[in-house]
Amino acid sequence: AKVAFIGGKVFDSDTESFIEANVVCDKGYIESIGEYIPDVCERVYLDGKYLIPGLIDVHTHGIAGCDFNWAGKEDLKKMCHKYAKCGTTSVMATLASQTPTRLTNAVFAINASRLVENKNGANILGVHLEGRYLNPEKKGAHNEEYLAEPNLEEREGLGQAMQPAPMHFSLAPEMNGAEAFIKRVKELGGTVGIAHTNATYEEAEAALDW
Repeated sequence: AKVAFIGGKVFDSDTESFIEANVVCDKGYIESIGEYIPDVCERVYLDGKYLIPGLIDVHTHGIAGCDFNWAGKEDLKKMCHKYAKCGTTSVMATLASQTPTRLTNAVFAINASRLVENKNGANILGVHLEGRYLNPEKKGAHNEEYLAEPNLEEREGLGQAMQPAPMHFSLAPEMNGAEAFIKRVKELGGTVGIAHTNATYEEAEAALDW
């Protein structure tokens, strides 16, 4: 079924500004942006409100008073509904530093929730593990008690808990074991970012090569 969003403000790349336009969608795809309105369609009148693509948050620890590290089934449902209400339609559930057991349990819970249809909530695309392979000198808000060097055994356990969804790891590449860890993540189709690091320019360049 076609849906026409009428009278909204839409970003125009040519003028780099918002213009008033109608957006017509058919089966989830944008069909046209302009003045056109089909004779038969669902009509949503925006009255000058801004119409933008759903936002994707790749680094979010929680919302609505809940934290991905500890969220259960109902918490995750509540969080996804709140994200969607705020305009964020997809998230990478981000975990802060904790014990390996706690992180693995959180990953299992997130993955179970991700696989359940949630029509009125944001999609959980995967997990962003921000902790725990960080440099203590740059720990920020992370609890130093839970920081550790990159560990392949932990990575395998977390990866199995999250299959087949993607995983992104943030880590300090100057830590012992980082090279083998990064190469293994890449081999398995995951991604890695530099974070909470005291790396030199040379160490960062080496990590990019890995």
